Amino acid sequence: MNTATPQRTAPRPIKGSWEDLHAQANQLARNNNDEAVPLYMRVLNGLLALPAAARAAGDNRLYNLMMTTGIEIVGFFNLRDRYDEALNIIDKLLAVANEPDKPQFIELKSEVLLQADRGSEAIARLRELAQSEDADLSDWGRIVAGYIRMKKTEAVFPAVDEMGEWIDAKAAADVLQGAQLIEARDYQERLRVAALLEEGRFEESEEIFDRIFAARGAEGFSPHLLYTRLVGAGLYEDALRYIDLDLERPARAAFWRGLVYRYRGDRNNATKIWQAALKDELLRGDTESIVEHILTRYYLGDPEGEGVELMLRTQREQPRISWMVFLLTGLGWIVRKDYRAAHSNLRLAVAQVKSMGQGKVLARQYWRFVSDLAPAEALQQFSPYFDIEAEPRPVKKNEEATTTGENAS
Repeated sequence: MNTATPQRTAPRPIKGSWEDLHAQANQLARNNNDEAVPLYMRVLNGLLALPAAARAAGDNRLYNLMMTTGIEIVGFFNLRDRYDEALNIIDKLLAVANEPDKPQFIELKSEVLLQADRGSEAIARLRELAQSEDADLSDWGRIVAGYIRMKKTEAVFPAVDEMGEWIDAKAAADVLQGAQLIEARDYQERLRVAALLEEGRFEESEEIFDRIFAARGAEGFSPHLLYTRLVGAGLYEDALRYIDLDLERPARAAFWRGLVYRYRGDRNNATKIWQAALKDELLRGDTESIVEHILTRYYLGDPEGEGVELMLRTQREQPRISWMVFLLTGLGWIVRKDYRAAHSNLRLAVAQVKSMGQGKVLARQYWRFVSDLAPAEALQQFSPYFDIEAEPRPVKKNEEATTTGENAS
């Protein structure tokens, strides 16, 4: 469920219509009012009771409203940890969903099951997708993500091997050939690396990266998928080597390069790198790295408030706001020591993630930025919003992975 502001340009719905009831429910939900539930259910059950032809009329107007309402109810239940009720709604939607829409609801169901600590059931649903006639590579990726979320990386490797057999079968049937087959193999290996990184097996990860990157460059394996984890493990020299390969995203590379220098105690060079990264010509060449651009401003102290103002403007102007915008806004307020505003935005970020079934808190890689930017005496007040488990520490081949209690800072 998206708890962000509604579409501002939409016309006011007719009083008493399904759209009007839906808008009323949304308003209550945005205020965390449980009275949203009966209104949502009135809309959903009313639309479910209609003939399919009536829902499909007008370019699926009522069908789309029904599905949107159902997803919003699921999100509201997720926020309240009412997972059985959320799953019941998803089953109702699956029973009436058009065939092209069913995979996304199966995926949503698996996300809710994972969040409800029913991981085995989630994986079973994802395997059904991966073994279906319409399965694609992303279905295998969701299985891997599910195992990693359950912290069962040992289960990833057999799944990746199964994926390889699936790719072989598709190749034999001429479904995957040429460039598509190469991309499938690369994706398979990136999934393998995702599990290796979780186990601290960085040497093996680098070997796979080096092989793929030498053959197909960033299209085969983007360097940031590796170097951000190397930074987290304190492997700074290795990280710099891979940061230097991230030529297509100079703003992203500059932020992480500066971070490495900061962690190595060379704050002067870190500052120079970040200041250079804010030059117009670099930004024009890398408009996709907005997250790193904002973080760069924050690590420089955001003295003019330009970073946090950009995020606030985004909140004002965008009809649907990503959890990342709320997170970056919260970080900006931490830099400015307005902790009340920081808490407000971080709560909204967590609510977005939780409502979508993607976790009960924000992922651990984002805790690094809070740890760096918040004064030591203020840090712990923000820990409830994040997974603060330490990053995996590097291990040699055939050694058992271990973790330490702190990240580099």
